Amino acid sequence: MAPPNEKPTVDQCARETGTLIKRDSTAFTDYVSSTLHQKDPRWGRKVRRRGDWSSRNADAIAYLWENEARKDLVDIVTSSNSPQAGTAWQVYDGPNEGNGYWMEPPLIVISPSVPPPPDDTLEERVTALEATVAKQGTMITALAGQVQTLDARVTALEQSDTVTFTPAVISTSRVWGHAHEVVVLQPEGEQ
Repeated sequence: MAPPNEKPTVDQCARETGTLIKRDSTAFTDYVSSTLHQKDPRWGRKVRRRGDWSSRNADAIAYLWENEARKDLVDIVTSSNSPQAGTAWQVYDGPNEGNGYWMEPPLIVISPSVPPPPDDTLEERVTALEATVAKQGTMITALAGQVQTLDARVTALEQSDTVTFTPAVISTSRVWGHAHEVVVLQPEGEQ
């Protein structure tokens, strides 16, 4: 007879603790044994020396059967304490399997991770940038219309023989970070 398969709980603990399993398999295994012990007090921690918490394995928990007559050890971490560490469920059953002892784990609670709030300032910046681009597009269209009108006026004036031109700045604007001036050559006397 094997202990209850708690692999889904081990996987859930891995999701709750993020990369802890890869950074510190012993702490991860402590958390899993504490979580399982809260569900069923027969779950505990595998230690190498009876009653010595500091001798606990990095990757194994223990299930204590009735009257301490038998314990089953379960390896719950593959490649412990490495970047390749992952969850496992390998049961070593029998009275002497795994050469270790059962020990009650301390209560360990990990605060649930809270996702960061949405970055409203980023959304506001994107909206403002879109509005600026739209405004600049409108300005470019208006300037293009003014250029066409002015080109037509210059063409008409060039065909006239007796016109003297006076330059006048009618518009200064910034488009894409560059200053632009529209200079109109007006016949003398026109405004």
